[in-house]
Amino acid sequence: MSRYSDEQRNGEKIKIYQSIWKILPLAVGGLLFGLLCTILTKSDNPDSTGRLMGWFGVIFGIGGGAIILLGPILHRVLHTPYIIIHNDRVDFYQPFKYTYQTIYFNDVKMFHVSKVSSAEYIAVDYKSEAMKQEREKASDIKRKLMNINFRITGSIANINATKMTIKAEDICSILNNRLKGFRENAITKSGSPQTYQFPSQDKYSLEEHGVNGYAYPKDEALKIVEECYQSAKPILAGDVYMLKGGKIEATSDCWYCTRMGESDFDYAARSYRGTTDFINNYPDDAGYLFYFVLDENRE
Repeated sequence: MSRYSDEQRNGEKIKIYQSIWKILPLAVGGLLFGLLCTILTKSDNPDSTGRLMGWFGVIFGIGGGAIILLGPILHRVLHTPYIIIHNDRVDFYQPFKYTYQTIYFNDVKMFHVSKVSSAEYIAVDYKSEAMKQEREKASDIKRKLMNINFRITGSIANINATKMTIKAEDICSILNNRLKGFRENAITKSGSPQTYQFPSQDKYSLEEHGVNGYAYPKDEALKIVEECYQSAKPILAGDVYMLKGGKIEATSDCWYCTRMGESDFDYAARSYRGTTDFINNYPDDAGYLFYFVLDENRE
C-alpha cells in the first residue's frame, strides 16, 4: 500500500489492475480440468455420453481457463486498468462494453465493501437525487438488476474489486479518502469557511424545517451513534443539514440502512458501521449537522 499511499497524498491518478497472480490458480484449475476431460474424449464408444461430456469439459475448461488468464494479461499489455481513481470521480471498466463507466463523487454519499460468496465489490451509495436520476434513465431490465443489486448489497451500483492488485478494503478506503478530499475542496472553492466554531450548544432544533427532532454536530453525532451501538439500537436513516450564518439549511445528503434479514444485534452493528463511515466522510468543524431516524420499536 505504500505506493498507493504516496499517490493518495499527492492526489495523483490511481490505476488498479486485476492481479494475474491471484487469478492464476483459477485459470490453472480450468486448464487442468480441460486436460483431464480429454480422457473422456478417447472413449471407445463414439456415441457414449461420456465422450460428449468430455468434449464439453475440454471446451469450457481449457477455453475458460485461457480467457480468465489472458484477460488481465492483455489489460496489462494495453495499459487498460480495471479501476481508475481521480480526485473527483472513479472510472471502472465494463468488459462486455469495452468502455469505462464513470461515477462522480458529487453524486456519492460514501463507498463500502460488499462480499457475495467469494466475489468482492465496492458498493456505491448514491445521494437520493442521483439515485433517482440513475433509476429514471435506466431501461426496465437494468432497473430490475438495480433492484436485485440493492437487495443483495444495499446499493444499486457496484464496482468489481475481486482479485485486484490491492485489497477491496484498501480500494474502498482510497475512494472514501478521495471523496472526503473532494468535499473539503468544494467547501473551499464555494467560499464557505474551512473551519467553523460551533456555539456551546450540542444540538439544534429542526422545527423550522417541519421536523420534530434535533440535528447534532459531528462530534456529538458520533457519540450518539456509539450509544446506539452499545444499546443495540439500529439507526434506520438520517439527514444532513448545514449551519450557515446562524441559520440551519437542509442539504440533499442522506443515508439509510435497510434491514436484510439479520438479527437485531447484527442489524444494529451494520447500521453503526455504515452511519459512522458516512459521518466521518464529512470534514471536521465545517458546519455540518446530522439528524437520526431511530428504530422506535427498540427500547
